[in-house]
Amino acid sequence: MKKFLFILGFILSFLAYSIVISAEEINLEKKVLKILKVKSHKSFEIDTIGNCYLAGVSGPKFSDEIFAKAMIEVNKFIDDNKNTDGTNNLLIEKDVSVNKNGKTRTSFYVIIQGKNGMSLNEYLVSRGICYTNKHTEKYFDKEKTKKLEDNAKQAKLYKWSDK
Repeated sequence: MKKFLFILGFILSFLAYSIVISAEEINLEKKVLKILKVKSHKSFEIDTIGNCYLAGVSGPKFSDEIFAKAMIEVNKFIDDNKNTDGTNNLLIEKDVSVNKNGKTRTSFYVIIQGKNGMSLNEYLVSRGICYTNKHTEKYFDKEKTKKLEDNAKQAKLYKWSDK
């Protein structure tokens, strides 16, 4: 009986460990799609997918005036990095979760790739329009994005400006 309980305990521990490990996996799928609408500095409507949020960064609420300036930078980056057919190169993660009421929620997180190797996500951190969060290191090099954020802080850009 002790041997059976030991084996059962081992199996349950292994399953629990496997669930934790798989919860941390990120499955980014490369897609080439049109960005139909820039809803804000951190959310977009993308062809065939719908609403997407920038992966690995957060964005503050801005006054209307500052928001308008930030949106110019977001739209410029997207336009400057479009393919000749009007699409953008994207990495998309589909996240399916179940809330406490048992309702399934599907969210999409996107990395909008730039032609120079810097994504929109990283660019917005470097400009102070977005900032790093607890998910940043799942998608990006932690030291690199922290340096981008520190430079934006020193330059007092957008979120980091004196109010």
